[in-house]
Amino acid sequence: MLTRATARLVAVTATAQIPQPPLAPGTSPGWGLAVAVAGILVGLAVAGAVAQTAFREPLPARGELA
Repeated sequence: MLTRATARLVAVTATAQIPQPPLAPGTSPGWGLAVAVAGILVGLAVAGAVAQTAFREPLPARGELA
């Protein structure tokens, strides 16, 4: 009952009318895909740069055990 009452209250705006749905986006799905791919490529480039700096020097020599 509480869920139903809350859903009805949320569906009403401050003017006590049912809200209109938001406007449709003005960009195409290709734009979103291009931004997502660019973000992935930037992330991979940053990860590669971090990996190159981490492995730039040779491994440390083993210490003597005696």
